[in-house]
Formats: sequence, structure tokens, C-alpha cells
Amino acid sequence: MSEVIYRALPILVALVLLAYLFVLLRGRKIRQRYVYTWGVLALGVLVLAIWPGLAIKAAALVGFETAANLLLSIAAFLLLVSAMSLSKAVSTLERKQERLVEETALLEQRVRKLENRE
Repeated sequence: MSEVIYRALPILVALVLLAYLFVLLRGRKIRQRYVYTWGVLALGVLVLAIWPGLAIKAAALVGFETAANLLLSIAAFLLLVSAMSLSKAVSTLERKQERLVEETALLEQRVRKLENRE
């Protein structure tokens, strides 16, 4: 019984994640470029849940002792890449916000000068 749960739970999680991504995308709550990343991750979980032997073979192929070590290493790498990508996006938005604040201040100064002329 517990083996059925261990096999079915990852499949269910992957399907729920894919459905949730679809809902977020339809509601425009998430950008399409992020959906691809999460979708590939969910499909990867789905494939490994359906065929768990693939993880064991892949771990042996690249020299990992166990499949869990390989999956943990992949997860850590993906988290690192995701954090770097989000840091880049935040930095870009901060630069844009600073520019907009400066432009707004200049426009407010122009408006005040024009109002004082009248």
C-alpha cells in the first residue's frame, strides 16, 4: 500500500502543479517565461514518478552513489539558477524605478515652474 502512495503522490503533485500553472497563466498572474521553467520541472517530476528507474540509471551514469544525491544536486543547481535569474530581474526593475523617480521629479519641477509663470 505504501509503495502505491509513494508512486502516486509525485504523479499527483506534478499534475496539480501543471494545472495550477495553467490557472496562473490564464489569469495572467505569472509571466509565460516562468511557466516554461516550472512546467519543465513538473514534467520532470512526472517522468521520474512514472519511471523511477530512470533516476537510478542517470545517477549511475554520472557517478552519483544514489539517485537521491543526483536529484538533490539538480534541485540545488536549479534553485541557484532561479535565484540568480530573479536577482537579475529585481536589479533591472530597481534601475527602472530609479529612472522613473528621477524623471517624475524633473517633470514635477517643470510643472511648478510653469505654474509660477502664470
